[in-house]
Amino acid sequence: MKRLKRTLLSALGLTLSAAMLLSGCSFSRSGGDESSSSSSDAGTQTTTETTTDTSSGEFSPMIWKITGEKGNTLYLFGTIHMGDERNEKVLETLKDELDSCDALAVEFDTVAFNEAVENDPASIADLAKYMMYTDGTTIHDHMDLDLYDKCVEYLKSNNNYNALYDYYIIGLWETLLQQTAIGKSPYSFDNAMDTKLMNYCKGKNKEILEVESAEFQFKMEAGFSDELSNLLIEDFFDEEATYVDSLTELYEAWLSGDEDKIASSENDENSFSENEKKLAEDYSKVMLTDRNIGMADKAEEYLDSGKSVFFAVGAAHMVDSDGVVQLMKDRGYTVERISVNEAQGDPAPLLGNNGFSAMPF
Repeated sequence: MKRLKRTLLSALGLTLSAAMLLSGCSFSRSGGDESSSSSSDAGTQTTTETTTDTSSGEFSPMIWKITGEKGNTLYLFGTIHMGDERNEKVLETLKDELDSCDALAVEFDTVAFNEAVENDPASIADLAKYMMYTDGTTIHDHMDLDLYDKCVEYLKSNNNYNALYDYYIIGLWETLLQQTAIGKSPYSFDNAMDTKLMNYCKGKNKEILEVESAEFQFKMEAGFSDELSNLLIEDFFDEEATYVDSLTELYEAWLSGDEDKIASSENDENSFSENEKKLAEDYSKVMLTDRNIGMADKAEEYLDSGKSVFFAVGAAHMVDSDGVVQLMKDRGYTVERISVNEAQGDPAPLLGNNGFSAMPF
């Protein structure tokens, strides 16, 4: 079967008790060209790959620095929404930058959200209209029957099925499958980089700013068509056998700060049907392109405020030709890729304008 493969690095925050590993998604076909040469204008330079051998305990997380007109600093940091104990070591490399900032900006405050879910469910009751069908239908009216049976079998075999799920929107079923797969891997949502950043900054009584919101992300998830969601769930099962291996490859790329591996993916547009091409374009626009613009707007707002802010959103939002880093360059800001790992020596090279692989992501 032809496959759609999703990268898992940017995210719709960590909703459903820190279990949303979404957004930052790419539609691609196996067997494509992996060279991903950059598409750049005259006078620009290509991205220089910066990697680190993470087996030695040395990391080079992707972080950039912008200095505002008021002398304040905006750090742009690409996060990942799962991981292992190495994320704690990454946090250690970031503490100087975090301590120097007035606030931490994240997609939304998932720590506070999950506390509300646990302690005051009524406070987030309005979000249920985005999570569950309220028109009298159930998942049976939205998912292919054979695919539904396959999902239930998979969830039951991994002790993660509840009859209540039949009322969840189809988009959340894909999340449940991913959540279950992560539970079988060496990684966990408890080790999400976002959560570690928030817990550290809350312990320092730093302000937590929300770039988006829980409602924004739930509403976006609820807006995807049944056709698209069925296709993505089919893709999950096509990729299940190699799911953890793919996740490991992406995690290692993130730990080493390898932008090329994060910004590129296997891609063979000739293997897409015309309808799939349209779905891929629409999905990428909603999940990345449009959100990246909103994130860049927020980044400018923080710079204008005079506050120094550690701006941390999913890594896939940072890289590529339409990522936040490039958008800020296009708006006239000097954006410097820096090194926060003393063991790495000199800072990583600066990124030139349009110096990203122009791949759908």
